[in-house]
Amino acid sequence: MRTAIVCITIAASVSGCFGGKTNAQTTENPNEARQVLGSEFYFLLAVERYHPVRLVHDSDLFSTWGEIVLAPQNGNPSSAATIRQLLQRGAKSAGWRAVRDVQYLDTPDLQRYEISDPGNSLSFEKTEGKHDPTRFRCRIWIAPNGGFIVAAYRVDTN
Repeated sequence: MRTAIVCITIAASVSGCFGGKTNAQTTENPNEARQVLGSEFYFLLAVERYHPVRLVHDSDLFSTWGEIVLAPQNGNPSSAATIRQLLQRGAKSAGWRAVRDVQYLDTPDLQRYEISDPGNSLSFEKTEGKHDPTRFRCRIWIAPNGGFIVAAYRVDTN
């Protein structure tokens, strides 16, 4: 009987029956984006004159993932090359390392944000902790005209 109760409890928690699955969305609210994303991703929010216009965030028992879209506040975008340099510099100073590709990330609908080349992106990873490491992943796309910055992210804990 105990074994059956333990199995049911484990199955229910893995499937999200006990509140393991959440979904939050926000638009144009940098403070909420900071709270939802956590300090590891603040380099995304530090691009000057860009603010979140869409945030989709989800999680389960061991992982958190989502996407954030940033747009210029005043409608005057920076060049894609400038944004790319700012993001690379910000990620490096925040302890992220550039990688060739990032696993386990869903690619957002990039056409919606005028991004036609999904291969033209930046990918970063970061690991914190030694005994129970937390692994952070992020892939960023920049619209050629600088009109949007789209980032997919994932955090995995053991």
